[in-house]
Amino acid sequence: DGSTFVLTSSSFKDGEALPERYTASGDGVSPPVAWSGLPEGTQSLILIMDETLHGTELEAGGDEAGEPDDIRTFWIVYDIPADLKGIPEDLAKGWGTDLASPSGESFTARQGLNSRGVKALLSDPDTDPAVEGGAGYMAPDPASGSGIHLYYLRLYAVMGAIGSSFENPSEATRDAILDEAEAAGVLASVSLQVSDKSD
Repeated sequence: DGSTFVLTSSSFKDGEALPERYTASGDGVSPPVAWSGLPEGTQSLILIMDETLHGTELEAGGDEAGEPDDIRTFWIVYDIPADLKGIPEDLAKGWGTDLASPSGESFTARQGLNSRGVKALLSDPDTDPAVEGGAGYMAPDPASGSGIHLYYLRLYAVMGAIGSSFENPSEATRDAILDEAEAAGVLASVSLQVSDKSD
């Protein structure tokens, strides 16, 4: 239909500061997001919120320094049905296939490992990282004096569902999910950039 693939949030615009409500300094809940203009052939969607870490922060021993490729992952939602138009604020944490918002809206999707979960597995491969908040939204909590942080919310339109690729939900890391998405076929991606400044 010629429409443009767009990702938006009712709480902030592209390039704005991330409202405190969605950070560790506030309520630490996940932000609302919405999208439109899905490419023809989209069967599922993947949402990832991450940040590229820089050398000075890693040298300072950032909390998630063990994340591969110098990426800090805050949120992964995958196998989002193509007929869904967005994700409400404050999505429940955990692996669960059936996720629900406080407003009662529910949909079938899955959440992957954030950087806290990756770190937990690195420390103890037998642990369930979801118990420590390692699955679902991890609120940004920049180290004091580390300056401005740029976070990206990226939405991928995929030609298939990828959840069956993982025997265990703890295998659903950022890199593994993106690899499976590429294998299934990524039709398009779109992003929102937000920032946060440490004290």
